[in-house]
Amino acid sequence: MSAQVGAQVGAQTTFDAWVASKGDAVGPPGTTSVLTPLAARELWDREAQGADVLDAASVQRLDAVIRADVKRATAFQALLRGRVDRRRAPAATPSASRNELAPFNPTPEAAVAKALELLDVGEGDVVYDVGCGDGRFVAAAARRGAEAVGVELDAALAKRAAAAVAGLAGARIVHGDALAEPLDRATKVFLYLVPSGLKTIVSKLAALRNVTVVAYTFALPGWAPDRREVVGGISLYLYLPRRTFSCGTCQLTLVGDAKFTYVDGPSRIEGTYTEDAGDFIFKWPARSKKGVLRSLDFERWTFDEPLVDEGVEE
Repeated sequence: MSAQVGAQVGAQTTFDAWVASKGDAVGPPGTTSVLTPLAARELWDREAQGADVLDAASVQRLDAVIRADVKRATAFQALLRGRVDRRRAPAATPSASRNELAPFNPTPEAAVAKALELLDVGEGDVVYDVGCGDGRFVAAAARRGAEAVGVELDAALAKRAAAAVAGLAGARIVHGDALAEPLDRATKVFLYLVPSGLKTIVSKLAALRNVTVVAYTFALPGWAPDRREVVGGISLYLYLPRRTFSCGTCQLTLVGDAKFTYVDGPSRIEGTYTEDAGDFIFKWPARSKKGVLRSLDFERWTFDEPLVDEGVEE
């Protein structure tokens, strides 16, 4: 590893100058480099937010992230000597031919704990970790009583993850491509992927109507997070499930288990909902109005009558 990792490169630094300062820490897939040029670019973009150059303070923050990742990755690479790198896995699956969904950088334990909290993982959940690495998140989810499934393309990492969850009820590791793995049973999904990987898998997630997602480090493209938490300077993004029903020109979207949006032509209202003996009761801020729907069809995703204002709540 080059001693240049973390070197400061001037008051105003371009991406190319910053990469050059990293020496052999940034290099092509299949080398001893910790970061590929693509991964370096994505880390830069996260800090730069569209800017062409970074000032000294921003470079220092970016270098701190790199140093932390180098430290974590180097420790695990020492344990996994001889394994096939993710980017050199046989190109027999769709994602294997596209620079992979993610490099291997283990998620810190504090971030794992926060992700489990945001997802509210517990008994009855079916939790998927896409690109599960060494299996630490899968193991933690299983200890909470969930059925926990990790999907990992890298054979050596999949083997290590399987060893990590051995003996844990409900935990299993799938050695395979996350894009080919059915997620229909999932109630919760954890993602630690680079933006290109998230872009690849987002359409698969969009087809799931009742799944809660947490993305670590990078946000899902095109999705608005319902909550954002920061652990150790890195963001976790929570996305609640959205179940959409239609009735003519009306559209009702249930967000998680408490919020809703209702659109009727140009009219749009937002508020909270509860369920009572099969009735869905909706409240919204405008003078504390309330309405009830009794006809939500969870098979056809429709309802029979528009939401009716039933007056002012006392």
